[in-house]
Amino acid sequence: DTPTAKLTFNALADYTFRLDRLLATRDLPRPTDAFNKASAKRAEKVPVLEAWRDAVLAKFADTDLVTPKPGGSFYAFPSIENYIGKKFSADLKLADGLDENKLKELGLQSWAGREITCAADFAEAAMVHAGVGIIPGDDFDAPNSFRIAYVEDRAEEAAERLAALLSHIEM
Repeated sequence: DTPTAKLTFNALADYTFRLDRLLATRDLPRPTDAFNKASAKRAEKVPVLEAWRDAVLAKFADTDLVTPKPGGSFYAFPSIENYIGKKFSADLKLADGLDENKLKELGLQSWAGREITCAADFAEAAMVHAGVGIIPGDDFDAPNSFRIAYVEDRAEEAAERLAALLSHIEM
């Protein structure tokens, strides 16, 4: 915190306060109105996000994923620790719309019969075989896990596809 930064912040806060008061006298939309409206919209979205979160977690309940219930975010970080060192079954099918030629063109290959050594392996297999994009947890200080977002109603379908993919891992 430099003196200039504090001065700038204080000046901005003072300006916003004075602008808000001025606009209130003229019955015009005020910065605090916009803030309150945005807060109300967020409050409406919370139950929806919680329902999507719960649907995703329910899809993973019958798997060997360890999925802590997220608190305040819209991401879950299931651990694939129980699947490290395991292999996908040899009869694993590609995701709809993919074939061996398309995989080769993309520089990818099937995970059928291959061993999972890390979350990045599972993330690639999820894309190739389930058609689901997830991010390895290593990028978020969560090794051997993956990040899945539940910010839209398709999250439940994505979790269902991932659970189906997990059923093709030889335990």
